[in-house]
Amino acid sequence: MLQQHLPTIIANWKKLSTTPEELLWFQTNHDHQTTKNFASVTLWKQSNRGLFSQHLVSTGRNPALSLRTMMAAQYKTENDFTAEQMNSSQNWFRPENRYAERILGSMVERLGEDRACRIIHHYLHLPEDVVSPVVKQELSVSEITEPTDAFIDFVRQCTHPVFVIAEELDQNDLVLEGLNGIYAAYGLSRHRKIFVVHRRGAIVACLVANRAPIGTNFSLLGNRCYLLMDGALSMDLREDIVRTAVPHISEAYASFTMNFVPMITDEVTAEALLRLGARFYCRYTQSIWLRSGFSPWHDHIGSFLDRIASRFPT
Repeated sequence: MLQQHLPTIIANWKKLSTTPEELLWFQTNHDHQTTKNFASVTLWKQSNRGLFSQHLVSTGRNPALSLRTMMAAQYKTENDFTAEQMNSSQNWFRPENRYAERILGSMVERLGEDRACRIIHHYLHLPEDVVSPVVKQELSVSEITEPTDAFIDFVRQCTHPVFVIAEELDQNDLVLEGLNGIYAAYGLSRHRKIFVVHRRGAIVACLVANRAPIGTNFSLLGNRCYLLMDGALSMDLREDIVRTAVPHISEAYASFTMNFVPMITDEVTAEALLRLGARFYCRYTQSIWLRSGFSPWHDHIGSFLDRIASRFPT
């Protein structure tokens, strides 16, 4: 899917990786005994104070390299950036990946739920024009640019308190105007639109439409659209909400170069999207930890390294 966009992605990487703000950087490591063993991870600034890492890759011949690369990236994040510059980190991996699940998926037990969380998402592609919009009198959709207590509480109930903090959905700069200003200095943009769906005066759903340079982390997750819904809603009502929100989704992704919207949602809402013509892509685990957990996270990864370091010297 990204093949045709490679020239743009490479150009964006060159811009972002040379910025003094370090909007994009790569942590790499190689075996000093043989250059054939190599590991790397990509990290980019995805919110005013948040870091997004993905695509830990390696030759697989020296597992210690992957662990050292993750630890080095965490050390840099904690020590090269202030709390105002970086207050959270997150990475995404497929829960079927046993290596990632064992190492990254187990960090909540060590850090505690006040500093970390892991959320299972369903990732789908919603093709343009596949859903016919409808108008339901009992539903209303409005865009918000500042958080309200009702909005924050709703997102917490749908996800986790750590998610709200890391995604900065409790902060005044909901649309990431500050970060977008930095990206704009390099001819790029990073912003988002947020829509809330009300039914009979209560919030029943919200959409967080992220927009970023395509392929920033060599996937489409930079442009993910969170679709959060009240867990008690019926399947029919979920479909009605999607149909009602389609014009707003289309507006948010009008300049998106793909012919679909990358949707992130829960299992039940994913079924509603499938019924409306979306295409299931995969499940993702979103692993998040706050700054107070940076050092414990580093030590957590180090505990795995300690078990194999003597067998895999670097």
